[in-house]
Amino acid sequence: MKLRTLVFAAALAPAVAFATDTRSAQPAANPPATDAVNGTPPPNTATGNGVVNAEEKMSDARLASMLHRVNKMEIDAGNLAAKHGASAGIKDYGTKLKADHTAADNKLMAAAKRESIDLDALAAADKAKLDVDMKKMDQVKKMKGAEFDKAFASVMYNGHDDVLNMLDRHEGDIQSSALKQWVKDARPVLERHKQMADKLRGENRAQAR
Repeated sequence: MKLRTLVFAAALAPAVAFATDTRSAQPAANPPATDAVNGTPPPNTATGNGVVNAEEKMSDARLASMLHRVNKMEIDAGNLAAKHGASAGIKDYGTKLKADHTAADNKLMAAAKRESIDLDALAAADKAKLDVDMKKMDQVKKMKGAEFDKAFASVMYNGHDDVLNMLDRHEGDIQSSALKQWVKDARPVLERHKQMADKLRGENRAQAR
């Protein structure tokens, strides 16, 4: 089934403050969007003609390609946490991220195949957003011990929160029944990941005190 392509305003690429858990500490130049490792569109996204409202429709193809890239980033993040996490909690969380997002991405690829969606056809603007996130993850990779754990938990909490907010705004735009089912199945998993990250960052704050 050929999907209608709808114009949508935002790319997943969240700007996350690694040293703190508060979004108010983020630079004004990088409003919350999607975590590289996770993601959502910002309230507004600049285009060649100015600013586009995030309430505009999001196409199935663009949503699916974004989620595919986010899954791959989450898998990489899971490997990172499992290898470099200082605490057992962060290591276990990393293993969970890898397993859940690998399973989710396999299902997404199957759904995309049925709907003739090219998951690798990521728009240039979206790729640029995600590249920013990759650089932020590079900052986390340089951290060690408790500092790494705190930063990683914060990134995961903010990123999953962003993805869920994006789905809240655009789930109603989805035309494909296969993609609708994928989102329905993925939502509780994303919620659990967010809750786990929140618990871990709380534990890190307590240990710091």
